[in-house]
Amino acid sequence: VYEGVDRDFPATLSVRCSTELLREVAGVRGVAVTDDLEMTPIRVTWGIASAAVRAMAAGNDLITVSHSPTQAELARQAMARRASVDEAFRARLTQAAERVRALRARIVPPENAPTAEPLAALLAEVRARSPRRAATYRDPTR
Repeated sequence: VYEGVDRDFPATLSVRCSTELLREVAGVRGVAVTDDLEMTPIRVTWGIASAAVRAMAAGNDLITVSHSPTQAELARQAMARRASVDEAFRARLTQAAERVRALRARIVPPENAPTAEPLAALLAEVRARSPRRAATYRDPTR
């Protein structure tokens, strides 16, 4: 929460931060991506699906739900429900989709990008070579 801009909502959910400050004041025209909506304050206070709708309405173009495919799907469904009854929200989704499409059109994958199989083998080799150096950490808030 940036109290000088919006005392009521974190930046991710704030129209004042995500649209007014980012787009209108700073002049950002590219894709705005949220931080993970599964973070504890968002998850507990608004719920992930509700926060996804609020974040998109606030002016973000890509919503991040990085731990749970089920929660990501619930967020998608919540946005679809809102779009079915709210023309302004539907227009906001269209605007976001246009920005994302424009970004995708500019991204050129490397010619020799590895496929999933060599990547899996590489990760297995890294784990085998450094069992004591590699560690998996668990989010202590979950």
